[in-house]
Amino acid sequence: THRLPAAAAGQRMLLEDRAGARWFRRTSGVARLGASGDSMRDFGPADSVPRPARMLEDPAVEGGYWLITTSDGLSYALLDGSRPVVRRYPLPDGNLRYRVRAELVDRGGNVWFGIDAGGLVRVKRNLFTTYTAAEGLSHGVTTAVYEDSRGTVWVGTNCYGVNAIDLQRAIARHLKPPLTGDPEGDPCVFSITESPPGTMWVGTWGGGLTRITAGRLERLRHRDGLPDSVVLALFTARDGTVWVGTNGGGLAAVDRARAKVRVAYDTGDGLAGNSVRSIYQARDGALWIGTPTGLSRLDDGGVTTWTAAQGLSSAHVRAIHEDSDGTLWIGTYGGGLNRFQGGKFTPITRADGLAEDVVSTILEDADGYFW
Repeated sequence: THRLPAAAAGQRMLLEDRAGARWFRRTSGVARLGASGDSMRDFGPADSVPRPARMLEDPAVEGGYWLITTSDGLSYALLDGSRPVVRRYPLPDGNLRYRVRAELVDRGGNVWFGIDAGGLVRVKRNLFTTYTAAEGLSHGVTTAVYEDSRGTVWVGTNCYGVNAIDLQRAIARHLKPPLTGDPEGDPCVFSITESPPGTMWVGTWGGGLTRITAGRLERLRHRDGLPDSVVLALFTARDGTVWVGTNGGGLAAVDRARAKVRVAYDTGDGLAGNSVRSIYQARDGALWIGTPTGLSRLDDGGVTTWTAAQGLSSAHVRAIHEDSDGTLWIGTYGGGLNRFQGGKFTPITRADGLAEDVVSTILEDADGYFW
């Protein structure tokens, strides 16, 4: 691993672009750290550049970037020249103040944005296509966007099911609509995965897990053997097993052929907690499970758990990553980053130069940097 240059220390990383430049969020706007690490340029209010929460590189235009804010919508910026060009994009009704909940760059170079109360937006080469109820989208608040192995884009909504958009970009199917009087609650979609190719799995808040095969829906809920009907995390292991992280029932492995729970684990089996927020598979095949009350490893020998008592800087685990050397890195809420090597945790926090002690995602780039 490498230490950031002083110019970028304490800044939140947003993106590493195709040229190797790294982009950071500033108090106002963004800053670009060159690939060599020896030059940094700020873009701020004088350039009409907002302060984004997230940032995407345009796959079709060199030097083009999407700036995603928490409440001021989308801006598109050309930042490769001496004079930045920035354009804000309103919704069809002219609204400039909206929230982007999810984004995806598909294999065809389309950029998809799930908008809070504005539906779904597809962009390619500055051509906007908006999907709302008028185009067949089931609801204007989109919560998850996932591209499957065939290129179909699946769009989860806030309690109005999931939509499938085909390769011609028409709303192909609307699946799992609200069910009047359903005691399990409306299908508010939180997570989507695929296993095997062509079979989709949709996790919901209160509606359990649904398998979708050739348009046929099979629902798996608490009364059907799922430990809990609130599904927070879905993960497809290398052998195709679908692992389900629930809010209060622990972890479950689902037989993808029969849509039945094959095995489940909770605190009675040694799991750190029953609210599973993250699932990760290491190279040796073991599963690592993050919960708000600790970290667990599941392998053929059973479940092993670590908490603050065993050296974690915070028991609230949000992110898990194994690096190219086989070292495990644990992102926590409030305790920064932990390196787990040789059975020992080494914390890295704001006191060591980390920008923030809340770590929700960990990525390793080709140079060995961690973000």
